[in-house]
Amino acid sequence: MKRILSILVFLVILSSCSSEHTHTHPTDFDVTLSENKSLFNGRYVEEPFALPKATFKDTSGNVVNWPKDAMPADVTVVFFGYTNCADGYCNTQTANVAAAIRGLSESQRDRVNFVFITTDPPRDTPAVLRTYLDLHNSRFIGLRASIEVTQKVGLSLGVHVDDLPDPLPTFNYEVGHGLQLFAFLPDKRSPIFWMEDNTVQEIRQDLQTLLGKRWQKQG
Repeated sequence: MKRILSILVFLVILSSCSSEHTHTHPTDFDVTLSENKSLFNGRYVEEPFALPKATFKDTSGNVVNWPKDAMPADVTVVFFGYTNCADGYCNTQTANVAAAIRGLSESQRDRVNFVFITTDPPRDTPAVLRTYLDLHNSRFIGLRASIEVTQKVGLSLGVHVDDLPDPLPTFNYEVGHGLQLFAFLPDKRSPIFWMEDNTVQEIRQDLQTLLGKRWQKQG
């Protein structure tokens, strides 16, 4: 029988996206992780995260309703970030997922996609977001909503998203946010998430495990 470790995890790790790299400001979030280190490289959550209720628009202006709408792939990686992130964490997390997907077989690549939820909707217009994502993978999906909706969705997943500055500068401001990468399955639940300490190879291995579905029979 699989042993379970119940701990109070500092899950919400904020990224101020600043040049000083002061991105770690933990907030208590109670989750249960598995002790089975061989199952996944990422954090395996015993009670999977459920896809929150929210309405977004993608970069083509199409309305996306969560959790009503179907997931776009067998494994959909969800990340909160913004294109003007100064210290590069957002780009690194996005690039890591893109590299992990490129290393899959052709048939597996078609079964994985990435959703980037902007934490900076004023500057991340549909055109800006589309251009940014196309640099990584033209299949990647960009979603936009008000900052209030984005914060609410993030909170339900244990991801803190900072308020936007008020008044809003025209440039050169930061939006702190968590760095979690969530792996959502067609049932609209995420059993694992990755952090910035997970490598491309580790993410790729976990994607392969999730696509194989044999992991669900373990334990």
